[in-house]
Formats: sequence, structure tokens, C-alpha cells
Amino acid sequence: MDHRWSKRTPFTLDVMVYRGRGSPHRVKAIDISIGGMFLQMDPEDLMLNETIILAFTLHSDGEVSHHRLPASVMRICSDGVGVMYDRFDRGTVERLRRTLEAASAYQPI
Repeated sequence: MDHRWSKRTPFTLDVMVYRGRGSPHRVKAIDISIGGMFLQMDPEDLMLNETIILAFTLHSDGEVSHHRLPASVMRICSDGVGVMYDRFDRGTVERLRRTLEAASAYQPI
């Protein structure tokens, strides 16, 4: 059963993943939505419901914005993890929305 509250958009984004005091990991995010994303990474050490920090840069409307979001691991599979954002502000939601709408406009039919 799918519990998403926002549409996923095929979109690739470089993301830094921070866990506790360990070194950050650079990963690729795909299938991004206003509520979460899928991270292509080795999920070996992650646990369900673990909180991680995502850091990424968005480019929309000629502007660059940097974001850090706490997220929870909601799904673990062999090629990565699905995460849901825990807390974010209106500015981040608006930037994500505009970026994903622009990406959707250029998807081939």
C-alpha cells in the first residue's frame, strides 16, 4: 500500500546524508516528492525509522537555494532507502514544488 501524500517526480539530485557523528555520504536521490525521496545508496547500516539529515541544493527560477532537512527512513531495499521529511519550512516546500513542476514539464510522454 502506498502512503505518499504527494506525487513522485522522476528527478535526480545530489544529496549529502548525515548520520550522527559519522562522515557524510554523497548519494543520488531519485523519485523526489514534496514529502520525501528515494536515495540510491548502500542501506547496510540504516534502520527503519532512523533519523538522518539530508543536505541538497535546488535550482529554480534562476535562483540557488541550500537546504538541510531531517528525514526518517521509511523503506529499505537492496539498492537504497525511501525517506520521508520530518520537518521543513514553507520556503523549502515552495522551492521543491517549483523545481519538481519544472522537471515534470520536461518529461517525455
